[in-house]
Amino acid sequence: MKKLSVVLTGIFFLLSIPAYLKAEEKPKKVPKEEIAGNPARPMPNENLRQAMGIRMKMRKIEEEAIKNDTELQQLQNQITELHKQLRTKLEQKLANDTEYKKLQEQLNTIKEQEEKRQKPEEIKKKRKKAEN
Repeated sequence: MKKLSVVLTGIFFLLSIPAYLKAEEKPKKVPKEEIAGNPARPMPNENLRQAMGIRMKMRKIEEEAIKNDTELQQLQNQITELHKQLRTKLEQKLANDTEYKKLQEQLNTIKEQEEKRQKPEEIKKKRKKAEN
């Protein structure tokens, strides 16, 4: 009798293991759109990349339009000069602001760390863009 109960218990455990493992598996989540037959929406990062790509193309077209129009070039130059004046006056006004200085130092530290991480060619390209 003892042997029979041990054998039956063993068989029970062997048969219950696959059921236990199957119960442990979590079902795959399927978006509601796919259930309804609609394609899944693109991820936010994909939308962001697409928007950035579109914006870059638009910017190139805008730059070409500015190059070809003297009036737009003059406006661009005026805006650049006004922006330089604004930066100069802002720097003078915020020279004694401790919170601003602290944040500026944090930003500079992050930029330095990023430059150390990047390749030298990428750094040169970024510096040329900053100068223009």
